[in-house]
Formats: sequence, structure tokens, C-alpha cells
Amino acid sequence: MKKLSVFTIACVIFLALALSGCDAIGGGGAAPSGGEGEGTIGNYHFTYWMWGSFGATSRQRITDFSENLAYAEKARITGVTIDWIHAPYGQAEEQFALMMAALDLPDILQGAAHYRGGIQAGIDDGVFIRLNELVPEYAPYYYNLINFNDEIRREAFTDDGYLQGFMMINSEHFGFEWSPARENYWAGSFIRGDWLEELGLDVPVSIDEWTYALKAFRDNFDPEIVLSIQQLGFYTGNGSFVTAFGIGPDWYHVDGTVKWGPAQPEFRYFLETFHYWFTEGLIDPEFPVRHSDDVLAAALRGGLGARQHSGTAFPLQTEAEGVIFVGAPYPRRTANDPPLRWVAQNNWMVGGAELTAITSVNANPEAAIRWMDWNYSYEGSQLMNFGPRGVTFDEFNDLGAPMYFEDWAPPNFDLNTCVFRVHNGPYLKSDLRANPRRTMMHLEIFRQNWAEQAQHSEWRLPPITLTADEGSESATIMADAIAFRDEMVIRFITGDVPLSEFDNYLATMESFNVQRAAEVREDALRRFLAR
Repeated sequence: MKKLSVFTIACVIFLALALSGCDAIGGGGAAPSGGEGEGTIGNYHFTYWMWGSFGATSRQRITDFSENLAYAEKARITGVTIDWIHAPYGQAEEQFALMMAALDLPDILQGAAHYRGGIQAGIDDGVFIRLNELVPEYAPYYYNLINFNDEIRREAFTDDGYLQGFMMINSEHFGFEWSPARENYWAGSFIRGDWLEELGLDVPVSIDEWTYALKAFRDNFDPEIVLSIQQLGFYTGNGSFVTAFGIGPDWYHVDGTVKWGPAQPEFRYFLETFHYWFTEGLIDPEFPVRHSDDVLAAALRGGLGARQHSGTAFPLQTEAEGVIFVGAPYPRRTANDPPLRWVAQNNWMVGGAELTAITSVNANPEAAIRWMDWNYSYEGSQLMNFGPRGVTFDEFNDLGAPMYFEDWAPPNFDLNTCVFRVHNGPYLKSDLRANPRRTMMHLEIFRQNWAEQAQHSEWRLPPITLTADEGSESATIMADAIAFRDEMVIRFITGDVPLSEFDNYLATMESFNVQRAAEVREDALRRFLAR
């Protein structure tokens, strides 16, 4: 394979700093590239497969990322063109399996973490190329970022020291500093703030206070839906309400002992609460089949009292209709209980869901790596975050955030976010600057409240990696356990199965050998901490 010349890093550093006045990316290593066209990679063409497509609203506006303004501009600057292959909505797992069975590979694959046994197995099997020796030379921006601190290094490499691939790296800084940082927490429960004010009630912080507020909503406002909950009954990545009872919603650990929340005795208290709320008419009676679009429509009509899980785009949408929702903290069982030990989704510095690999069929891996690396430069990260300057914005405000033109500013930002920029992907992401909602403090305060609670979340598992054998064994165990959980949670909440059967539920879980799936994660946790 023909090797390409690399950037002259020293020149790039000084030119970028002179032009932008910005801190070097990655805390003083490789810095932004400078003027337009500088760093052009050359006339290359790659195929690029994505596990996820893009936002539901954006799918109505573009057919693939060739129509995305940021990637179109990147093609102009770098000279590299891409054939985008998006997995059909809801069919990514099936398409990925077929692709791997036939070894009909693209040049670049986003979603490589889904390979059976993980990215390390994919490298060992010859499906993905090993990047350890190539990234330091051909991806200097990315190399500096993944070596920014010990936390990122643990997340970027496997237990055996393989560089996993190109990942999304978060940078939560205002101004013009682009060093990595954990993303703030973006989702939680919402409740009608205007109704609470009318009733003279505070935002609930405990299960008892939630019960009182929901009954008051039911009796005084007769909403279409008092509380909308997830179709499963709870959200495994978020855990609001479940965590009130001293467990996690999914896998978690207590001093190195890994547990699965739905198989713990305390899970019964969550089910009892939600069953009681269901019988009192406080939970949406159609929750197992209710579509999120219907929930939003009810909220916009003023017919929703509270929502178990959503992001900060939701209250902004209802605010436009004069319907005021406020973010609620993750409730404790009682107001006097100690802080929760598991709060919010895992916001690590590196986003593994966007893991992107160069496959073994790629005839020009060095060029592909340089093309990927451009997303982590100052110029590239700006483009991926904000869209093309002069098209979506012209100037920055004092916080380092772009002042979007009307077509891209709220409320159009959320409608078009995947049309003109990249929401999630392998690049240096700054949601704090890119997302206009982040400067709306009446919304940002919700995130800050969740983040303050999350400081106590020592039970959350870090992004551990299972070996191929561990992954296969765990998948076999958990397929039955998850299917059983999904069925029984709904039946317990609705009363189709009485809670007197909960001990039998636990016994069945034990028969699936969930404990063995926990043990392999304990081994993986020990390996992760030793990285």
C-alpha cells in the first residue's frame, strides 16, 4: 500500500495558533490546521457504513450523509469522497450480521463495537486493521487526544492494549479551549412546572412527593396522561425512579461486585410503586404500546402531567405552546434518604457507541486514517460541530458558540441538526458550544442538577470490554433473562401477574445463571482498572 506524507506538525501548530488564537487541541499537542484547503488529503474514494442512520426529523430532509453540509464541505476541503451506506432504520443489527457473515465489508465502518467479541476480536479475526502503529504517524490530532489523560487512555484502548478505533471525544468547554472533558448529563424526568406552581407544590424529590404531585394533577387537571413512562416500564440507560430503591437499572457494581438491577430483591419495591401508580390511574394505561410521538402530541396539547425520561429539547418544544415543564431530580425513596449511588446515563469522555474502524479491505488505510483524523483538528471539529462557516453561521459569541443564522437556530436547530452538522460521530464534540439550548439557562439548570446528583454515581460501570468467549457466554445467558424481564415488568406493573409471584420471578432469573454474566463483568472490570 502506498504511504502518504503526513502533516508538518510544527508548522500547523504555529500557523493555527496565529490564525485562531485558540488553545492547542488535546492540551498542547497537535493543533488546528490553518487556512482553507491546507492539509488536503488527495483524490481518494471510500465506502462508509454506519450502524445508526440519523435523527428521525433529519431523515425527512436528507437521504444520506452525502447531503450533510458538514461532510460535503469536508469533501471539498480534503478531496476525499465517500459513498455513505446507512443501515435502514431499525435494521442495523440484522444488516450488520449479514455483512459480517458474507464479509462484504466497506472501507470504513461506524459501529464496530457491535462485532461479536468486540473490536479486539474483529482485529484478531482480520476484519478490522490494527491502528496502534498507524495512528501516531497518520492521526496526530487523535493520538494526542486519546493520550490526554489516564481516563481517556483506558477508554480508548482494549484490555490487551489495542487501540479500539476512532471514537467520539467530548469537550465541554466554553470559549476556545478544545481539550477533552465529560459531557454534561442531558436527560431525566420532566414535570409540569406551571401546574406545580398553581398548586403551590415544589418539584418532587422523593417517591412520596411524586405520588402526591401526580394525584394532585389527576384530581385537579384531569390530563390525558398523568405520567408517561417508557414502553418497558423504565429506561435501562437512565434509571430514573428505579434507582430510588438502591439498585441500578441495568449492570452496576458495588465495590467491584457486579449486579444486574432487574435480578435484585429491591427491584420489587420499584415494581410495587409503579403498580400502585398504575392502579391509581397515575401511569399512562397504554404505556407498553404508546409511541413517543403520541406522548409529545399530548404534551403540546397540555394533556401530559409528567414524563419519565426525555432530553432538554422536550421542554423547549412545549414552551412554544405555553406549556411549561421543568426538570426533576432523580427521586430518592424518601426525602431523608442518602444520595443516590447510580444516576443518569454513562457520560464518559469517549463515546464508544460511535466506534469507527478501518476495515481490512481498505486499499488506502493511511489516507482513510488521515481523513478520520481531520475531524479532531480545530478546523475539522468546528465544521463537524457547527456546520460550514458562512453557511450556518458567521460569528462566535463571547462563549465561543456560533451565532447561527435563522434557518439553523432554534427551533430549526433540532429539526436540522443532522442536516448541517454531526450530532454523534467520530470527532471532537462540543455539545456545550454547538447546541443553542446549552446557553438557555432555564434549560441548562436541569442538566446541572442531574450532573450534581451524578457526582455520587460510584456504582456505574465504566466502559469495560468482554472477551469474545465472555461476550458469547453472556449474550446466551442474557438473551433469555432480558426477554423474561421485558415480559414480566409490564405484567407486574399492569397487575396481569400479582407481585406475590416476585419470588418466583427471582428464582427464574437465577435459573438463567445471571450471576455468571455478572462474574464475567467483574473480571472485565478488573482488567479495565488495570489498563
